[in-house]
Amino acid sequence: MNKLFIFFLLISVALFACKNKQVNSDANVENYVVEEQQNDENETDFFYSFKGEPTFEDFLSFFNDSEIPYSYSAQYYGEMPKILPAEFKSFVNFEDEIDNFILPVAKFSLYDKYVAVFFETTDLEEIYSSFFYIFDKNGKIIDSREIYYLSFMGEEHSVFKIDEFYNIFEIDMFFARGEGWNYQGDGIAYYMRWHEDYVPTEMERHKILSSGKISDDIPVLKTVENFLSYLHNGEFQKAYDLQKNSSWGSLENFLSAKAFGGIHAVFVDSLNILNETENSAEIFCSATYKDYINGSSEIQQKFILSKTNGKWLIVGMKVLEFRRIEYYYSEDFEFASLELSNITDKDFEFTLLAISKEPNDNYDEKHAGEIYGTAVFETTDHAVFVEEDARMDFYFTGISKVKIEEKNCSEYRNEDVSFNGIFEVPKY
Repeated sequence: MNKLFIFFLLISVALFACKNKQVNSDANVENYVVEEQQNDENETDFFYSFKGEPTFEDFLSFFNDSEIPYSYSAQYYGEMPKILPAEFKSFVNFEDEIDNFILPVAKFSLYDKYVAVFFETTDLEEIYSSFFYIFDKNGKIIDSREIYYLSFMGEEHSVFKIDEFYNIFEIDMFFARGEGWNYQGDGIAYYMRWHEDYVPTEMERHKILSSGKISDDIPVLKTVENFLSYLHNGEFQKAYDLQKNSSWGSLENFLSAKAFGGIHAVFVDSLNILNETENSAEIFCSATYKDYINGSSEIQQKFILSKTNGKWLIVGMKVLEFRRIEYYYSEDFEFASLELSNITDKDFEFTLLAISKEPNDNYDEKHAGEIYGTAVFETTDHAVFVEEDARMDFYFTGISKVKIEEKNCSEYRNEDVSFNGIFEVPKY
């Protein structure tokens, strides 16, 4: 391996700088030694060493001073950091990893009494993995975690973030792909196979405790997740046991149709920590609640939690934004989707997509149509959409079923497909 190749290889492996990162200019440059030797295959090997007795302060000097919140992603540009000399591997118990080099990335102060470092390991050709270590002020290891690396477009990088409440999130990237019908508004739906870019997906979560130890999850988030999961699965007693919210009353009130008893599915879009202290927390949640009795809704809300006897419980909840919605599907079509939104006692907005079961001349094409607008309630179970000569009647049977009858809607669809049909709320 020639010198020029090694140089560019090192650059490609180690070109990273976080948005709050500084170049590690405080590293002990005078005592840092890089040696080159020719091996038996006439390739150049590099050796990194440190002159003098290594101290914990010298070890930390190779890491960039960083602040929390901190994020580390796959896109990095900056100056190449120094490879940690072999003499310092003992500080992280890596002295037996002869073929692994350590690339120092960042260091942080935690709770004003600990210091943490983040580094990656490499053989100078690819990154193997990365690690997060927590030390006391004297260099004693308190805890550590391996942050598993990911494969991203042929390059391997670790991706994670630490929020201002000392929560660690490991993030992996997945290549999203699928297939289905696609409608472009020309009266024909096309069956397509599709793919997207790599999608970031939260994989592992950890909590850095005030003791310096790292927990395997984030308890406040887990409490809210479990609460919503129990509602989704109809385990209302378990959900009730995770709260002490006086406004929700007794178990009987909690289970009533006016409260949580009508919920048959919960789909969470996002869950974020707004604030967290040793014994209290606020969690933002955006979720869709499916309810056969009261109707479904998209809700943005804030859960308030308190820790009692070491256990987190929900003690309050505030609705930040509420939107009535409903989704229907129909077996009268190859595919049909009816979405009602902003539902009030007077009207609602709707979008209807219908794809015929009958094939076009091309097997991957079918007749289709799409229509959207605002329908006005004439009675509690009958609403009408009218636009010029086009008319669409919605006849509701409770919340779970609607019959659609259309007249003169050919402008919105292929002439060989009709919007007429029975639409029902799907059973989850």
